[in-house]
Amino acid sequence: MALTPFVYAPFGTPGRNAIGEQSSTELSFVRNFDITKPAVMVFFAHGHRVMLERDVVRRQAVLAQLEKAGLNAVLVAPQLAYNATGPAGDSPGRFAEPGFATKFFEEAAQKLAQMHDQQRHNLGRPKPETLDTFRKMPIIVTSYSGGYGAANAVIEESMRAVPLVHMGAGGQLIDQPSLGQRIKGAVLLDTLYGGSDTYRRFASQTHRPFVVSNYIPTNGRNLTHISNTVLHAHFSATGQLTTGTVNARQNVKIYHATSGDHVNLVQDTLTRSLGYIPGYRVADVVGPAVARTTPTAGTAQYGWRMHRHTPLPPNTG
Repeated sequence: MALTPFVYAPFGTPGRNAIGEQSSTELSFVRNFDITKPAVMVFFAHGHRVMLERDVVRRQAVLAQLEKAGLNAVLVAPQLAYNATGPAGDSPGRFAEPGFATKFFEEAAQKLAQMHDQQRHNLGRPKPETLDTFRKMPIIVTSYSGGYGAANAVIEESMRAVPLVHMGAGGQLIDQPSLGQRIKGAVLLDTLYGGSDTYRRFASQTHRPFVVSNYIPTNGRNLTHISNTVLHAHFSATGQLTTGTVNARQNVKIYHATSGDHVNLVQDTLTRSLGYIPGYRVADVVGPAVARTTPTAGTAQYGWRMHRHTPLPPNTG
């Protein structure tokens, strides 16, 4: 686990704030993370009154939730408005700037590659194939409560983004998928205080990214309850709503969070929400699943089969 200062921090200015955490992002690998196997990047947008070390790392134990879900994953959790509440706690910060999310995920890829190869191979600089893997790694956008502002802004940018090209170490051009191609779906934890139209459009795209959303029932008095009810009706009418796991046709899951405890909702429901998404658990890509010549319905859409860690070809130029 590492709280890492970011140049493209949504809040704070590296080196110029009294508390360095204000411009940091939590970058973590699950235990036994294996870059040679399919992997996923989980972006986590926290809620109100949050400090990364105190809340995301210790109290909510988000990384432990990813491990419990069986993901071969990396966690990318930026510090949003520091320990804030009210409108400030909902703010997307610089994620509202055009192109900012793409720059943020590029910086995350570079720092994760550096951390990985330094820890695993004691290298001062990451190998090109390591950086390429993190640049192409699929992303799940996760939002809890007031994190909706940042998550919505990232999703909106993903629907506008275009593919990128980078110069490789040997001078070759390397294609990089756009943010929209990398973001496979969103996990929403009692967070739809705004942006329901964003997710209606997001899940209606032709490549059918998934949405898994929960809320605490409040007899219709709570905005997240109202927003989820509206989305439930819409996707039920389009035939995209599922009562089980999401798949390429029924790519939206909306359910009641039975705990009724908003404060502890991450601890209570994140692992459950991730369980509705096939193809992103280690068990989905090892053992019998690897031997299949025809993937099960939905797995190719949401799985990792096209994202394996493949070394770059040698430079022959």
